[in-house]
Amino acid sequence: MIATRQKVLVLIGILVLVILGISLGMRGGVSHETDEATAISTTTSVVADVAGMSDKPKELKTYAQLMARWFEGDGCTIATKTLVLPHTDGKTPKLSFDYVSCGPAWGNYRVTSDEIRSVQEPRPGNPSNVQEDRAIARYEIVDSALSTEEVLRQSVFSTFNEEQKQHCSLVTSSFRNIFLGYGAKPTQDLQTYTYEPDAFLTDKYQETVSTACGLGGVRFYVRLQDVLLDIYFGQDMPLFDPSSFRIRA
Repeated sequence: MIATRQKVLVLIGILVLVILGISLGMRGGVSHETDEATAISTTTSVVADVAGMSDKPKELKTYAQLMARWFEGDGCTIATKTLVLPHTDGKTPKLSFDYVSCGPAWGNYRVTSDEIRSVQEPRPGNPSNVQEDRAIARYEIVDSALSTEEVLRQSVFSTFNEEQKQHCSLVTSSFRNIFLGYGAKPTQDLQTYTYEPDAFLTDKYQETVSTACGLGGVRFYVRLQDVLLDIYFGQDMPLFDPSSFRIRA
């Protein structure tokens, strides 16, 4: 009987403490609750604004438009370059692409026997006075009867060493997926190809995806009719639109 009374008293004491705690919490927490309510209201307002923006999404710009806008203060615009690709079989396809032009010294692209090269003045804001002369893509006239996978197997995969052949796989994507990270849309949603290493090769060399597979940087392969392009995207955003390459009649 005594034990039972003790248990009841203990329970009553616990209940009193709980009630007191709640009461004190309510008295001392008024300003906190008010602040929290204000914060929630503000957050809700921000979320509503964002939701409003998502309800009416802005039209995505193409990659070239995005780059031109970044350099808008430097008087940059979008221009188109058309180059003739020489070939010994008499095929001379015309290749066009869009680029960001920031004056007459820009847009100097030249063709070699297997490359498209850019000869440009330094980018706006770049303190360097050194001209740029580098390849932006390699090209190859291929057999139209072969699929892109077969062409890549012959021209790229065959150059891999045994380890790369075992651990590098051909991966297909598109410029739409690639440009999403830049908040842009492709001029053409071309299918892209690249070789990526598995976990073994990546862990072994601790290198970037394309370097581990012997490609030496961020590169994508694109097939345009009988032309295979090996586009050098690079670590910096290029001043040409990789998704705008097209064959002209």
